[in-house]
Amino acid sequence: MFAEDLELALRMAGQVLVTETQQETRLAVASGSGTERVAFSAVGDTCPLCLALDGKVFRADSDDARRFTPPLHINCDCIWTGVGDDEVGAVDWFTPADAQSEEMRDLIESHGHFVTNPDKYTALKVPSGPTGRDFTFRRGKAGEPGTVEWRRPRYELDGLDSSVKQSGVTTTGPKFETLKLKTLKKAETISEMEAWAVQRFPHMTFDLAKGELESVRAGLAKLDELGRLYRDVEASIPRLQVLSYEEFGATRNPLGFGALNEQTRVMSLNGGWWKDPDWLRQAWARDVTAGRYPADPHEAVIAHEFGEAYRLWLQQKRPNLWADVSQHITEQHPAQGIGGYAATSPTEGFAEGFTVMHTMPRDTWAPYVNGLREKLRYEVRKPF
Repeated sequence: MFAEDLELALRMAGQVLVTETQQETRLAVASGSGTERVAFSAVGDTCPLCLALDGKVFRADSDDARRFTPPLHINCDCIWTGVGDDEVGAVDWFTPADAQSEEMRDLIESHGHFVTNPDKYTALKVPSGPTGRDFTFRRGKAGEPGTVEWRRPRYELDGLDSSVKQSGVTTTGPKFETLKLKTLKKAETISEMEAWAVQRFPHMTFDLAKGELESVRAGLAKLDELGRLYRDVEASIPRLQVLSYEEFGATRNPLGFGALNEQTRVMSLNGGWWKDPDWLRQAWARDVTAGRYPADPHEAVIAHEFGEAYRLWLQQKRPNLWADVSQHITEQHPAQGIGGYAATSPTEGFAEGFTVMHTMPRDTWAPYVNGLREKLRYEVRKPF
């Protein structure tokens, strides 16, 4: 049969490490993007400890955040939620006084099994992949062995009695390992950034080797930010790549900064600009001085191409809204206040307006951009 502690754990096996892996991902993403704050969110059948932590805000790269990363106990469904830097009002920080209070210590002792005794309960955190449980454990009737039904290649379960029947997938494989990646902010090589990106955007592929480190970092941070606001649009982009100047120019304007393929939705960046960040900054110096673009234009390039993907999504999924937006673009002359390129076509007018909305302070927006924001305000995941 099973050791007493292990029996309960195996019944919840998939759930425990799915939750833990997802929350480690949230911490890594938050500390590598524009915001570094996360809030504890009590979900489901919550225990007193989780309720006491509900709404508490942590620095994503802090020891306290790592200590209280869900799950805190078996069956814990709680999650981290991002706290944007643009969110104002009182912030209920988790303070040293909270951590040292007698009430918190009692709650942790009574309910925080994975917090108080991480070594003792190591065996209870049976790994599971981020897409679902590895297996399901069912008790047997009195005097009968239990069963383990595998949903992925099997691996050794410490403490499992040989009488327990195993079914399902018959092949063997390694355990799923929880994330041990550096954050985007602390990544020291392009390879580390690509590894972070694959975890953050599991539906996408990346080839960023032809880009410069800080340029790529700025671009990925902006992609992360926009992806949180426009989840469906993010999901429509299958690949981000930096091409050499020659590769980019073979099918596109060789002087272009980036491009989105309308058929495949692949986002390509021109390595001629992204390999040497000063080139792009010098090319945009006049617009930056005029207040039309941010000081680091790399994030603006990503915002523009993401705006193109958003426009394609609107045309396909929200045609009536796109018709309304197109009329606004035609009537409001987007070149006024954000540059002549915005007037070359309604599609470029939309992408340029979208770029301003997500890279520039709101008090600098032209009337056209404010009007565009009003048209789109109900499509974004949170106010902007």
